[in-house]
Amino acid sequence: MTTPVALLELQVWAARALIAAGFPGGAVDQAARLVALSQVAHDEAAACFVADLPGIAARDHGVPELGESGAIDGRGLHALAVAPGVLDLVCADAAPVVWSVSASPGAWVLPGLVLQGAARGRAVLAVSPGHAVMAWQEDAGTAYVEASGEARDALLTAAGFAATVPANGYAVTAAEGIDRDRVCAAASRVVSGADHAAHLARLRAEGFAMPRAVWDGITGWGWKMLVPTSDRSKAQAGGDMGEG
Repeated sequence: MTTPVALLELQVWAARALIAAGFPGGAVDQAARLVALSQVAHDEAAACFVADLPGIAARDHGVPELGESGAIDGRGLHALAVAPGVLDLVCADAAPVVWSVSASPGAWVLPGLVLQGAARGRAVLAVSPGHAVMAWQEDAGTAYVEASGEARDALLTAAGFAATVPANGYAVTAAEGIDRDRVCAAASRVVSGADHAAHLARLRAEGFAMPRAVWDGITGWGWKMLVPTSDRSKAQAGGDMGEG
């Protein structure tokens, strides 16, 4: 059974769920937008989000460590916490740098991340051990391509991407200057700017047809923020629930 969920509604409840999970307050809105964009790209993103919430809640959040030559140690932090900052680095780079992130689960956010990068005016390529996705702006809207398995390797060859991708993370880089026709020919899924714009228009009019169990999972976490139970969720909610 499915239930209609508006794009903004998903973003609002994703933010509440993240707060309940103890996600860093200053990063919640950005992460919730990334959840919604990832769901735009793939219907299973919300289910992945629900599956990852217990892991997000189980850890004390810290700060990734920036190393040399674009290496980033995610220190076990979820991609929702790390990848938006990596995108900032990509968008700030005049010349492409491959930002290689290790020890950061949640690569399901990468399609949403490249869509976010394209909305900021950059062509962006993101790669996990089994998947590659690239997005850019066309006159009609944001176009993107993706591939898995052997097709992923063919897409990366077409893109001229030869960097090593961490087995427990992902890599992100700017993709200006890449032959998009070659990349599209190698990809297993190609979405034109016009098709993506039409998809967004349908979502804004009709919402996502989300499995009820997935939506209940997100709102179940969200209600914990509205009625906090743990010390950490109380602090994230901004109130001292210990005093009547």
